[in-house]
Amino acid sequence: MSKLVLKLLLLIFLSLPVNLSFAETKIIDCKIKGCDSQWPITAVNLINNHKNDKNLLIWLPGGPGVKLNDVSMDGFEKYKNLLTVANPYIINNSDSNGPVPQAYSSDQTARILSVVNWAISNGYRIWIGGISNGAVRIIGFLNQYPDIHSKIQGVILSATHVCNGSMKCVFLKKWDVNTLVIFHEGDQFFNTRSEIQKDLFKRIKKINSKNTLSIGMEVTRGPKSEKETNRGHHMYEYDRNDYHINLNNFIKGTN
Repeated sequence: MSKLVLKLLLLIFLSLPVNLSFAETKIIDCKIKGCDSQWPITAVNLINNHKNDKNLLIWLPGGPGVKLNDVSMDGFEKYKNLLTVANPYIINNSDSNGPVPQAYSSDQTARILSVVNWAISNGYRIWIGGISNGAVRIIGFLNQYPDIHSKIQGVILSATHVCNGSMKCVFLKKWDVNTLVIFHEGDQFFNTRSEIQKDLFKRIKKINSKNTLSIGMEVTRGPKSEKETNRGHHMYEYDRNDYHINLNNFIKGTN
C-alpha cells in the first residue's frame, strides 16, 4: 500500500466521529485534467440509509475541508442519503486572491467533478451542497463546468460569500441550476454576515435561469452573540434540526 493511501486512511480514521461509524468510506480516483497529481484520490463517506431512494446529497465541509464529517450535518442522514467529501490536503495559503485561493483552483473543481461523476455513474440523482469555504468550492466548480449543471438537481450554498473583503470574485458565469442560499440572521462571522449572504442571493438571482431561493434562519436556540460562541451562528450548531428541515424541503421541491 502506498504512503499516500496510508496517509489518507489515517486522515479518515482521525476525522470519523463515533456517530458516523456506520458510514461507508470510499476512495475515488481523480483522473480529470487539473487534479493534483500528488493527491489523485479523494476520500468520501457514504451514509446510504435509504436503500430504495437514489436521491443523494453530496456535501463539502467548511474550513479547509480535510475532515469527512461536518457538525452542521450531523443527523441529516435521517432525511436523505448523504455523501461527505474530504480534501486530501489543507487549504490555508493566502495571496492577493484571498485567504483560500485554492478553493476555486483547477484541482478543487476537478476533484468535485470526479465525485459527482462517481455518484451519477452509480445511479444517484444528486444535489450538491456546502457550508462556508465548502460552498465557495462549489461556486468555483459550477463556474468551471457549466455542462454539469443539467446533471445536478440542485445546489445548496450555506454561510458563504464570493466577493467580500480580499476574496476573489469567482461568481462570474451564467448558472442553470436550482439554487438555495441559506444563512443565519445571527451569523456574525466576519466574512459571512447576513448582509453578505443577501448580496450573494441577489447575484445568483441575476444570472440563474432556474429557480433561486433564499432562506434567512432566525436564531432560536443557544447563545445570541458571536462573543459567546466564538463565531456566532455560522455553523448552525444550535438550530441544526430547523436547518436540516430547510435543506430537505429544498431537495423535495427540486426532485
